[in-house]
Amino acid sequence: MRWLPNWPLPRPPAFVPGQMPRPAALRAPEPVDCPPDAWRSDEAYLYGVDLYSAGFVWEAHEAWESPWRAATDAARRELLQGLIQVAAAAVKARAGRPSGVRTLAARGAKRLDTAAALAGSPVMGLDVSRFVSELGAWASSPAPRFADRPKIRLEAQSR
Repeated sequence: MRWLPNWPLPRPPAFVPGQMPRPAALRAPEPVDCPPDAWRSDEAYLYGVDLYSAGFVWEAHEAWESPWRAATDAARRELLQGLIQVAAAAVKARAGRPSGVRTLAARGAKRLDTAAALAGSPVMGLDVSRFVSELGAWASSPAPRFADRPKIRLEAQSR
């Protein structure tokens, strides 16, 4: 499911650092500083979710940077930072670097758990405990495959 179908996805292939020239800056929605329970109106967050879901994980990482910098709510900051690290782990999986996957996934999981401790779960529509469980299973495999990265499924209801 696309959350922001009017925002175009980049043209394939998705960027992989060290394997191709860096693309032009990503055009993304302007970040807004909103509380976690207003996530449905946070286009910058949702665009990052769309990018990640479509396999543009480096681009998702980039899209989440601005809302993370703009966030004043601690739970929102932790969730966005955790997702940025999860996206970076997926970039490492695409590049065939399992140790980088494990390190970044562990860092991301810690941030996501902190977000849930601060705000309860789900946070910004994400069932953190389910996602972190899937993240751990993926990252602990001997050779985490990019295609098997945990999926971001946002809940209809959020605290």
